[in-house]
Amino acid sequence: MNWRRLGVSVGFLVLTNAVVLAGVAYNRSGEPDVEITLTEREVPVSLGTGGPNDEDTGLALHLRWQSPNMRWHSFQHESGPAWFDQAKLEAVGYDCSLPLSDLDAALYYNRQLPREVYVVLEYEGQAWADWLKAWGEDLLSASAKVAAGQLSQQNVDKHREGYERVSITAARLVAIDVGKDAVQLRQQYPEPHRFIITRAQVRLAFKEGKTESGEDYPPHLRGSVTHVLTEEIHVPYEWHSVLTRFTEGRSSYKNFQNSFAWQGDPKEPRYEITLRYGKRHEPWITAVRLLPAAS
Repeated sequence: MNWRRLGVSVGFLVLTNAVVLAGVAYNRSGEPDVEITLTEREVPVSLGTGGPNDEDTGLALHLRWQSPNMRWHSFQHESGPAWFDQAKLEAVGYDCSLPLSDLDAALYYNRQLPREVYVVLEYEGQAWADWLKAWGEDLLSASAKVAAGQLSQQNVDKHREGYERVSITAARLVAIDVGKDAVQLRQQYPEPHRFIITRAQVRLAFKEGKTESGEDYPPHLRGSVTHVLTEEIHVPYEWHSVLTRFTEGRSSYKNFQNSFAWQGDPKEPRYEITLRYGKRHEPWITAVRLLPAAS
């Protein structure tokens, strides 16, 4: 046995764990930046973190959120949230100086790399109300297309089912802003029980094409939040017995999202979770409470 190599490996493992624990301690020190109570809609339980053959049986919650322009089964084809325009892209560090009329503009802009920023997620606010209202407007638009012979009634029925389902099960966290400075964003959105500020990745896209009526729309730039960097939230052992009942046969991260939001009859949330976000804008669980729907 190579004792020296073993000693180096053990030492590296100890050092890695020490760094991780120090980071956790630093994140949780002082006053939290956020203390918010979410439901199963926003933080469903997921078992494991990998694929079908994943051997990780740890329990975690997965943070679910909405982008304002993304609606499943939507009949509208939007290019991105209106607030994430060229000015906002420049504010988070993208160079947008090449004229959009340039022949190389599409290639230049679509090759831009993702950037890490801070995202603001609003809980059960105006953004959520607008998101759900847009679903209803999509449904009205689809119904009108049936009358005009442009769409089948079957498609409309599926859309109506989706609308009724999301009003009950969809996450009510919506991305409403991004920025490079978390302190500045907190000044703009000072309510820690309503706004989460955390790290996320964004992308830039060059958009051009036609509207649904066939009219050309001019080239423009839009940004999108591709994902929040800390979406998996570890469940401490003390709450495993409360939450494992909601895994419902799930075996991996990949299929957790279908069990609550899209499988079977729509369910009211069965639990709520209190989260805190600390100095590193990373979450941890401080309380778990069952709701009447759990009985």
